[in-house]
Amino acid sequence: MKITKLFFLCALSLMLIGASATAKGSFKIKVKVTGVKDTMCYLGYYFGDKQYLRDSVIANSKGEFTFKSDTASLPAGIYLVVLPGKRYFELLIDQDQDFSVETDLAYLDDYSKYKTLGSDDNVRFFNYTVFANANGKKIEVFKNLMNSAKTAGDTSLANAHRDSAATVEKTLQNYKKDFIKAHPGDLLSVIFKAMFDPEIPEIPLLENGRPDSTFRYRYYKAHFWDNIDFNDDRIIRTPIFHGKLKSYMQSMTVQMPDSINAAADYIIEKARPSKELFKYCIWYVTYTYETSDIMGMDAVFVHMADTYYATHQAFWVDDATQFKITDRANTLRPLLLGKKAPNLIMRDIQGDFRSLNDVKAPYTVTIFWDPDCGHCKKAMPVLDSLYKAYLKPQGIEVYAVCAEYELDKWRKYVKEHEFQWINVADSTYTIPFKKLFDITSTPVIYILDENKNIIAKKISVQQIGEIIENRNKAKPKKDDSKAKQ
Repeated sequence: MKITKLFFLCALSLMLIGASATAKGSFKIKVKVTGVKDTMCYLGYYFGDKQYLRDSVIANSKGEFTFKSDTASLPAGIYLVVLPGKRYFELLIDQDQDFSVETDLAYLDDYSKYKTLGSDDNVRFFNYTVFANANGKKIEVFKNLMNSAKTAGDTSLANAHRDSAATVEKTLQNYKKDFIKAHPGDLLSVIFKAMFDPEIPEIPLLENGRPDSTFRYRYYKAHFWDNIDFNDDRIIRTPIFHGKLKSYMQSMTVQMPDSINAAADYIIEKARPSKELFKYCIWYVTYTYETSDIMGMDAVFVHMADTYYATHQAFWVDDATQFKITDRANTLRPLLLGKKAPNLIMRDIQGDFRSLNDVKAPYTVTIFWDPDCGHCKKAMPVLDSLYKAYLKPQGIEVYAVCAEYELDKWRKYVKEHEFQWINVADSTYTIPFKKLFDITSTPVIYILDENKNIIAKKISVQQIGEIIENRNKAKPKKDDSKAKQ
């Protein structure tokens, strides 16, 4: 029986939207878009990697509409004015929150056609966008020419076009650097600064005289966050911070739970001065690894639950959400890779008690299945063939637990298919095996080693052989000469 997994952390994401709560004050943004009339227009904003709705208003016959509030100002960030057909343009919202902007629907992508009054931020933002678009097109032309030259085998010409593209790119970088110097407190300066990667110094030599091959990576990671001001939460309402956080956690960090946990704690501690960044970092890591399809990443979720939710540091969640998170962690903690699996003592078809811990085998494949489950009906014959051809000859046992409580169906199915492994069921209806092994759907497969430690879980039947083979290859080989002595 397939049951859809409920990612209760989705509720947490909705709470994070509330993190963009407005402050006391007011805002008034007058917009005119020639070519738009008598239709609904929207004001949206970025938060992490998502966009959310802030306001909506109907444009008049002249394409004029106003977003306003007399009681609340807008949190600083990049906003979107969304028009019919999902077309939009971006605005920069910071200190100036009473201004006008005018454009034409026919030139929506050409920011040189925009007119704005009362917002120096957006004058500078539009000017940069025009400059960046023009130079971006030049870079694209040079890269296309470079690729064509490579295809033609002209290395010299390809290098010349590559250098030309690099020169234009440097022009863009210098524009940003000059802007930061001229307007150090502007939101656009914060965005520009966050876009710069750390500059890596000359690679030092090791004692043997060779360059340190790991220096570049170690320096880059150690200085990855140098250009983010964690006292300034304006960056969370742009697309920049999420991209950096994702890159740091998933590309710059070894994807092993211990490494991920250390990286998460490091960045969350850096983000602590800003409530918005602090909340987002905790939410992102918790949600990303709770929903990960990579086996073993639930250890990260448990770490986050224990470190930040159980200790009430996640101050924005309500009691119900906190209970769900900590309860989920309590379920997963005994089932993490490397933990000894909970023991089960259940009756087999003959009515004899069979203990999981008493199974003597180098590996025990524990499967929870249901004779009425469509996925099980496909998986069990495959497992049966694997058992007869590969598992049983190696002394590997299967401990198959029926998740169905109509035991007559189970007995009939087992006998019809002549499963030769250990077949058990909860004949007393008192064993909480579904809670113990986190069974929310069937089939669910665990692989246990000879000591009944969990080495793999929630995998497909097709993965069993590969996992066991890789496990065997990783084992240290015995010294035959010592063995003979």
